[in-house]
Amino acid sequence: MLRGPIALVFSRSWTNARPPGAGCGPVRSVAARNAGATAARWRAAGRIFAVTSGGKAALFPGFQFDAGGQPVPVIADILTALADRLDPWSLALWFTGDNPRLGGLRPVDALSGDPDAVLAAARALADDLT
Repeated sequence: MLRGPIALVFSRSWTNARPPGAGCGPVRSVAARNAGATAARWRAAGRIFAVTSGGKAALFPGFQFDAGGQPVPVIADILTALADRLDPWSLALWFTGDNPRLGGLRPVDALSGDPDAVLAAARALADDLT
């Protein structure tokens, strides 16, 4: 059983860039004819990020996608703000950790209700790390 910050990351849904299908459990899928290529393009364009572990396929945190499987627009701005400051795992942990700039909420929990506040928190962190 995973504990601590890593458990928080894995408690969220993840996308592994497979075509959508029922019964995926905690793994969500990118909706596209060639989902792997689409996810790779979005990742290369800085619209989403992925983590890897042990050389396995990239995993895309599910909170980056809206109900239709498209990237949440503010994610690209957050990635730009934190570029070259956090590696992908640190970024995933930031999204899933309590954040005092968000009144103790986790950025993943504030994304849908107040994406501008999450972006402001990311920019403040970037300033702190400069």
